[in-house]
Amino acid sequence: MADSNPRILCIAPSWLGDAVLALPALQLLSDAGAHLEIVARRGITRVFAAVAQADALHAGPGSRRERFVQAWRLRGVKPHAALLLAPSFSTALQAALAGAPIRIGESRDLRRPLLTHPGAAGSRETHLALTYQRLAEELAAALRLDVAMPDSAPQQNILAGLYDAPRLQPRDSETEAAAALLRGAGCSDRPLVVAPGARFGPAKRYPSDRFAEAARRLAQRLDTGVVLVGSSEDARETAAVQAGLRDAIDLAGRTDLGALLGLLALARGVLSNDSGVMHLAAALGTPVVGIFGSSNPRWTHPLGRRAGFVSNPVPCAPCYRRTCPIDFECMLGLEPEVLVVKLFDLIRSRSTHVPESPSRL
Repeated sequence: MADSNPRILCIAPSWLGDAVLALPALQLLSDAGAHLEIVARRGITRVFAAVAQADALHAGPGSRRERFVQAWRLRGVKPHAALLLAPSFSTALQAALAGAPIRIGESRDLRRPLLTHPGAAGSRETHLALTYQRLAEELAAALRLDVAMPDSAPQQNILAGLYDAPRLQPRDSETEAAAALLRGAGCSDRPLVVAPGARFGPAKRYPSDRFAEAARRLAQRLDTGVVLVGSSEDARETAAVQAGLRDAIDLAGRTDLGALLGLLALARGVLSNDSGVMHLAAALGTPVVGIFGSSNPRWTHPLGRRAGFVSNPVPCAPCYRRTCPIDFECMLGLEPEVLVVKLFDLIRSRSTHVPESPSRL
């Protein structure tokens, strides 16, 4: 191609966990010599600082009108192409208005006419990281970039390769901020971190009394304290867990993304619902177990050397509902000891493979 170092406008996913899963795809383009202009939602741009050759990080605008204003400003970047990892119509329109002559993304949300290379919509039976990787490879092919394309290896082997080393690392200042928070709360050792929140709805949340019981048993085995984390919107969930675990330290709403990264890096292990915290811990290389109820672990299970998940494969799961209309057996059928054993084994293990099989009861 004419320019061996093209400038690519990358519109990132909005959800924190999805943003973490997009890192290998962006790094693939960076490793090929592309210069990346990454547009990401305010509050999660820090995640993309891990990508080499990210020339600029643009905070995503809050309203649709602001998105179009930003698109006009991005015309000055003169992008050779746009990679749309966020699946909305407005992001495709933004890329077109920004003047990117090549626009690649999933063909959904009526945006196909705005894409020069419409990709098939990803299946929820295919891991989201692989969907992002496929889109990045299609863009690399369109620009004739020299990248190493994967062979026909099984999906899980490819996933293990994407996360063969931690994708994130806290800055010294972030680790120091987390350590100061722990000292101020009276916790000086490496704690067990518990994240009982999940934005989508109650069907993604493990019951608080069972979270408390699992955390209690793990803390005893590890001889350490328990720290509860989440945004201010998760305060109800962290308070409910603390009610059953009085010695736990509740830091909900007290950590920005940087301090959260530092805290997760200091943790002995992490118990989390299917959430952004789960993916952050996995990308840091911290032992983590994600709990799946209404959502699909085949689609978004955590990736990393010491990341695993548990689920109860009942016939109605995954249903993707916000609330359970029946007996909530996908979560109530998971005993706390299942979580305890899974995370304890990951903490003790130095295995480098990605655990894929759900725990079956």
